[in-house]
Amino acid sequence: MSHTITFFEQTKEGLKASLRADKVLTSEQIKRHFPQALDYAKAYPNRVVHVSATKRGPERRVRFYGLDQAALQQEASTLRHLVLAAELRLSQGIPPTEWKNEADVASLEKPDALWTPPGAHGEAKPVPVEIDIGTYSRERIRHKLLHYDRRYGSQLWGTTSASRMSMIHDMATELQVHNYRLILLNFP
Repeated sequence: MSHTITFFEQTKEGLKASLRADKVLTSEQIKRHFPQALDYAKAYPNRVVHVSATKRGPERRVRFYGLDQAALQQEASTLRHLVLAAELRLSQGIPPTEWKNEADVASLEKPDALWTPPGAHGEAKPVPVEIDIGTYSRERIRHKLLHYDRRYGSQLWGTTSASRMSMIHDMATELQVHNYRLILLNFP
């Protein structure tokens, strides 16, 4: 006997897959990307945190959801970084199966996420994803642009500030880094 998957089941599974890939999502992201699973999301652990969208922006109350409590026990700045990486993935329509969010592990040489597009398995390198909300020094950005260019050949950057986006673009041009993409993000 075959089982027909309902739209709700698809949405519920989509939310679960996203939480596995992204580690945390905000209530606003769930409302926007998984509206049919909003009631289902309430069964997941959650935490309200005061956080700002940018380095110096005003703080606001944000509800974060995760598959487990451990994902939610991180610093507010780490939670912000995770959901901004998730927002980049969701806004670009990248499936969770192609995504590994590591924005909770800060490192100069490690990207916030890795996107492995179809066909890249074994044939090409994954695409490193970096989120900058104005906290990275110019030297750190320079290092990451050059490192990702040499190691991966392409890169994807997200930022919440148009001026920051312009600065990263100018620096990439100066460094002759050509295979990159910049995305302006709204804080979810």
